[in-house]
This record gives sequence, C-alpha cells and structure tokens, in this order.
Amino acid sequence: VDADLNAIPDAAVRDFLIRMAIAHPIFGFACADEELEYRNRITTIFGINTMESWVGRDPRRYVPGLYWWTLLPASLAEQHGIPLSVLVDASQEHIELEGKQHLLRYYDKPEDWQSAAFMAELYHSCPGIFDVEKLRPKLQGAKTFLEINAVLHEWT
Repeated sequence: VDADLNAIPDAAVRDFLIRMAIAHPIFGFACADEELEYRNRITTIFGINTMESWVGRDPRRYVPGLYWWTLLPASLAEQHGIPLSVLVDASQEHIELEGKQHLLRYYDKPEDWQSAAFMAELYHSCPGIFDVEKLRPKLQGAKTFLEINAVLHEWT
C-alpha cells in the first residue's frame, strides 16, 4: 500500500499503521517524501545525463530502512541480525502489536528526520539495515551508464 498521508493528522498515520499491522505486512513505514528519497533513491549525474534508481528496498536482503514510523515484524529483524532492543531504545515511541510486530516512532514530526543525527549511528550499529551512505562512495568512480548500473544492480 502506498498512500499520501500529507493531509491527515500525525496521530491518524499512527492509527493507520496499527490497522495495517492486522494484515501482517513484511515491512511498513510512514515518512516525508524527502526522507524516502534520501534513504532509498540514488541520483547520479554523468555528463548531460541523469540516472535515478530506487535502492535498498528488498526485505530479503536487509531491512529497507528506519523512518519516522517503522512497522517491523520481529522475524524480519531476526532474519537480518538486528537486536530489537537497540531499535526500541533509540525510538521515541514503541508499540508492540500482535503477531510480534513492532511499531516504532523515531522523531516527533515527519520533517524532523533531517535533524535526527542519532539515526546515522543507529544505521551504523545495525548492519542488517540498508544504509544508502554505504552505497554512495561506491558510485564515485562510476562514469558511464554501464558502470553505474553494475554498482546499483547489487543494491536494487
């Protein structure tokens, strides 16, 4: 489900995710568009060309990220070696839902992601979470479409 929730109160986003948990999703989240783009989209400019790609969204390989609100089944955290206690301790709010699902809020408002410096350390301490910052340096030497595509292929 992809929903634009900009026009509804923040508390309704929380309630929406709680209700979505009934379906036992593999992973869920809510965030500002800018946060999603920052955490999971790569834009590379080479010459007059621009190449954009979504990255890090395959839950079979890693947890796709941590966002304003993150709905995380315990099984996905365990699959990627992420201790839930670390994620819970870093969150501002934690709700344990039926089916061993965890709803975590990391900042007050969706736009607060830009000032949440603690998130970089959280990503660093949990290698099973996709971290776009690990990908960015790998793209620095890529100069052609084929080189960029070869690097991105590993992360898409």
